[in-house]
Amino acid sequence: MQLIWQSSDPLSATRDFQLEVDTTLTFSSPFKIKRIVPGKVLAQSTVELLNQDSTVYYWRTKFDKPVAGESEDWSMSSFSYIKDSEEGWAQLRKDQTKENFFSGLISEGDGKPFRFEGASTSVEIKTFGINYPLPATDVSVKINGSEYNLATQGQPCRNNTINLIAFNKTTAVPYAGIPFNFQDPRTCGREPQLINSFTAAEIETGLDDDLAAFINAVGVSDSVVIFSIGNPGYLSWSSAVKTKLGELGVGLTELNSFESGEPVIIFGKKGAPAGSASIFRSPLSPASEQLIFVANEITGRKTQGTMKSVLIGPANQWYSFKRSTPLSEVSDQIAFLIYGIDNHGDETLITNNAENVFDLESISTDQFSYLKVAYEAKDEINLTPADWRNWMVLYEPVAEGVLFYDGTYQTQNVQEGQSWSTRFGFTNVSGKDFNSPLMVELELVTQETQQRLQKDSLIAAPLPGQTTFFNVYSNTVGKAGINDVNVYVNRKEVPELYYDNNFANMPDYLIVQPDNTNPILEVTFDGREIRNGDFISARPLIQMTLKDENSFMLKADTLGVKVLLSYPCNVNNCPFKPIYFSDSSIKWYPASLTSDFRVDFNPTDLIDGEYVLSVEATDGSGNPSGTDPYEILFNVKSETSLSFNGVYPNPSSSGFFFNFKLSGNTLPEEFLLEVFSSTGQLISRFDIDNVQKFYIGTNEIFWNGEDATGKTLTNGIYFYRLHIKSGEIDSINTGKLVWLR
Repeated sequence: MQLIWQSSDPLSATRDFQLEVDTTLTFSSPFKIKRIVPGKVLAQSTVELLNQDSTVYYWRTKFDKPVAGESEDWSMSSFSYIKDSEEGWAQLRKDQTKENFFSGLISEGDGKPFRFEGASTSVEIKTFGINYPLPATDVSVKINGSEYNLATQGQPCRNNTINLIAFNKTTAVPYAGIPFNFQDPRTCGREPQLINSFTAAEIETGLDDDLAAFINAVGVSDSVVIFSIGNPGYLSWSSAVKTKLGELGVGLTELNSFESGEPVIIFGKKGAPAGSASIFRSPLSPASEQLIFVANEITGRKTQGTMKSVLIGPANQWYSFKRSTPLSEVSDQIAFLIYGIDNHGDETLITNNAENVFDLESISTDQFSYLKVAYEAKDEINLTPADWRNWMVLYEPVAEGVLFYDGTYQTQNVQEGQSWSTRFGFTNVSGKDFNSPLMVELELVTQETQQRLQKDSLIAAPLPGQTTFFNVYSNTVGKAGINDVNVYVNRKEVPELYYDNNFANMPDYLIVQPDNTNPILEVTFDGREIRNGDFISARPLIQMTLKDENSFMLKADTLGVKVLLSYPCNVNNCPFKPIYFSDSSIKWYPASLTSDFRVDFNPTDLIDGEYVLSVEATDGSGNPSGTDPYEILFNVKSETSLSFNGVYPNPSSSGFFFNFKLSGNTLPEEFLLEVFSSTGQLISRFDIDNVQKFYIGTNEIFWNGEDATGKTLTNGIYFYRLHIKSGEIDSINTGKLVWLR
């Protein structure tokens, strides 16, 4: 026999478990097996069973060395070995029924029959004979500690009477057999008046108000307490009265032995055999001068009760129900019921009268994957249930799997937007096949916001004894902060023996670092960055590029991007007009792993005047490129103009920038920069072929201070001549350069 168990923590490392197996619930028989078994989440051990049919085995496990916070208690179960039997569920001993539901029945363990639930009422009676030196009002009748023979709240019982109190057989609650009116002396004591009291003249009237009427009114198996006060006239009682008292279990021999005026207390039961009542008398004499005191319990018992089993199943196929409960008394009534349990937990009665062997094969497992069986017992006479012996349900079980974490538990740290993954395994620990692939549910819960991300996937169901390994993963957009990871395999979609071991909770497992870095916005006009107030062409290509360090949250939309342009007008602070992305002059390109997010704005035929461009942009995480929008003022001038702005830095030790500004729509067609020594020798020469590109607006030409051979100049004074021709403008500028190293 292979025993398999698991830790409740699917993330557990290898642990040692104590295992004990025995044929007794006390784990004290010579067969007892005791072992230490290691296991990572799952542990298993093979046990050799006795060659003994219909044997019940009890087994239990616990951590060998529990750590703080772990249970030190045993986890216990049982199983039955029945030779050549089909698989299923059985309870062969009363010790196995502890988890069943009981109503009105009590199980006290193996070797003891069931009994009905009971109640008890304490009764204390003190009475004395006719010649005892106390008044009759001193007779005491206490029920549950309260005195009932009182004069202050009713009328005390009279002297020279026989007195009776009835008690319900189920609840043990006292009641008056004949409910006389309050002022009638045949009812006495405190309210509510429970005692019926008869003098010798009242005990037999034949008017349905005497002792016989009282006994007739008492329910079968109800208890009756009888006590005398003074001399109730035993010697004058007729044989009919004595015979009637026999219905309460009072024997004729005892009645005939009562002495005149002696005190008597009797505990009897309606319907009990004559002679079975408990009679209390004083052993002293003379009897009429004695006092007796009796304290006793009146016990009540329910007349019926039920035992309902725990859930049985789930099953791939139901076979049969078998039971054994012999009737031991004529008054016993029993019934066996079978209930079908659907996937919502609702019960449907299948039969209320299952025979010793009841066929279950017609029950659909699609409708009822679980069953419960119930035993009902009833005995209104003896109040003792028929003895239950055993029952079993034979069926084909379903598969059973266990989820475990396949890795070292270590917190993962990722950037927001970055994917992550971790690995699990799901092992089929049964000998049965799952009937379809299994759903895996991943839930990511951000602790601060309680925002939940759920992702479902399917895995192949493992064959018996095998494991399916799988990864769970997700994106982390919007999951910044500490996240709990929950994984569930087969949330009651495919039949399985247990589902509570298909869940793994990994608190604080995933930490997502938020993207708080602002992107960089670059704006170029015809491929260059311009200065505020610069000239541009009338048909420029304005490119806006958003550079972001986070490669996991690539910007893929225009959310948070605004392009505004103010056109020339006749007032100050000309208003901005939005450039919509639906306009043909503007196009946008999403970011990729190899390129940045970009917007191309290509206005055409801009009129002369002053413009202001305003741009706002946010990255894929919503971070803005700056606290304020990017703004640049530029000018468009159709007339060609050229202005030389000089050379800087001058003096210089690293090179010189020659700066000039061009307006209009024509780029230079001639360009020549010459550098001479102080003696007039040509040192370096640049023409239009040496310039990478000219722009409408500000242009800068850099010379690094080297001669035509690439040799750095010596310190000294040099001269330059700059010739630029654009359209009809022909400009020559000369000047002095100071080189210092």
